[in-house]
Amino acid sequence: MDRLLLTLGIIFVSLVAGYLFQRGVNAGQWRLSEERMVSLRQRMQRVALFVLIPLSAMLSLWGLPSPDTRLLALPVLGLCAWIWGGLLSILLAKWLRLDRAQTGSLYCCGTFTNIGAVGSLVAVIFYGESAIALVALYRLCEELFYFSVSFPISRWYGMEDGPLSFRNLRFDPILRVVVCALLLGIGLNLLGVPRPEAFGHLAAGLMIVATVLFLFAIGMSLRPSRMACYARQCLAVSAIKFVGVPLLITGLAAAIGYGGMSAQKAVVRIKDEITRLNRLHAEQQAADKTTQEVVRPAMNIPTPPPRSGKSDSGIIVEGIDNCLVKFAKCCTPVPGDPVVGFITRGFGVSVHREDCPNAAPDRRKPEESGRWIKVTWAEGELARYQTSLELSAKDRDGLTLDVAMVLSSAKVKTTSLAARAMPDGYANITLLLEVKDQSELQTVINRLGQIQGVYQVKRTAG
Repeated sequence: MDRLLLTLGIIFVSLVAGYLFQRGVNAGQWRLSEERMVSLRQRMQRVALFVLIPLSAMLSLWGLPSPDTRLLALPVLGLCAWIWGGLLSILLAKWLRLDRAQTGSLYCCGTFTNIGAVGSLVAVIFYGESAIALVALYRLCEELFYFSVSFPISRWYGMEDGPLSFRNLRFDPILRVVVCALLLGIGLNLLGVPRPEAFGHLAAGLMIVATVLFLFAIGMSLRPSRMACYARQCLAVSAIKFVGVPLLITGLAAAIGYGGMSAQKAVVRIKDEITRLNRLHAEQQAADKTTQEVVRPAMNIPTPPPRSGKSDSGIIVEGIDNCLVKFAKCCTPVPGDPVVGFITRGFGVSVHREDCPNAAPDRRKPEESGRWIKVTWAEGELARYQTSLELSAKDRDGLTLDVAMVLSSAKVKTTSLAARAMPDGYANITLLLEVKDQSELQTVINRLGQIQGVYQVKRTAG
């Protein structure tokens, strides 16, 4: 309810502010000619349509986790909505006995979805910034349809006679900007370029600002007194937009698998995905081992002798040769982390991250100061190391599935995934992964942080 009130409040305040500004200009409170008023309104709309909305869509699509192939159906659903809205408009126009000119106007209104700014605002507030990308994909063919189909039909209804022509196909500048922004966002996503965390908040902010500007501009030309003259047409358009089109589109979306899935199915998919990743990882390791065994004798390359102080785990222990090394489970270090070693009693050297609370200098006992030793990572190691992450997010349907899909796209071996819902509406997910170094782990952390509703991803320590 709070989000609904916030959405309606932004829409109402923006429209009223624009309308009050118009009234102030008409009353002479601000010296602004009618030409400058029109120019100002057009500039505000251009900034929203050509800059803020495309940029927001690009940033959102860039950070969209593991794009689903089902998203390709969104532009098709959009086309179905505009075609169906137009057909309903013609049927209602005949029922209301409107003339040709009014039928043409009603047809245009019926095909318009008005989802560009206002719809994106609703999506952002209710579903997070990643919904901006979905709105942009849904509207991908919108401008093309308007200029190639909707406007020609509307003009034909407005003419007394003459054939219906669809030859005036135009690639509108808005369409070009939107397509370029979407392609850039998709390209960055597919290339695996990590999106800075702040860009997610920037995408949501830009969309809200764009909506406010767009609605303010509409308020500057609003004529409430004229609405009573078109009450029947307004009711017809409302019936199309809020009843007819949503019924068809939600039905089609459900038929192709949109709308989420049960928790049981989600768990099954996650387990299957983890099993598949582990199998692929094992096959890759076996292939690498076979290649090394075959290539080395063929090239007559002798096996290098063990390096002094190096263990099989990829850690070089200062002053100790081939000692037993284990990685502390409290902080699970990986190559690239600054580390320190602790000589245990009977279990070799335990390796901690330097920022681990258990390895902090102020927690070291004076009598054990000699047991803390210097350790370093061996260069050129290709082994994978186990580490754990804790993810905190707003609880929602599909959250765990999104996490699994991100791990799948990152191609990391997942040995454990445990999710727990909290009483306050949030959820904690604990992950046990195998990565080759800190760089790969940071990439995974960045991609997990881009999931809708996730506000923290951290490594366990202490």
